[in-house]
Amino acid sequence: ALQDPARALREVKAKRQLVDLYESAADRMDQAMRNADTTGYQEAKVEYQVLRRVLLAEAAVYADHQDYLPEWTP
Repeated sequence: ALQDPARALREVKAKRQLVDLYESAADRMDQAMRNADTTGYQEAKVEYQVLRRVLLAEAAVYADHQDYLPEWTP
């Protein structure tokens, strides 16, 4: 077995955590906008933008997959 199942599960868990962080930043942006919290919005926006770049880089590994969308290309 060349693949370590435990390592693969850790990788999946880490990628899910990135998605969770991305979604959390988007939620905080929305909440800050509703609260007219300019500073909170800007902080969440920066985090959101950075995480988006990270996720797009992660997704690039699957660029040859049939379900890969062109807008995911960084």
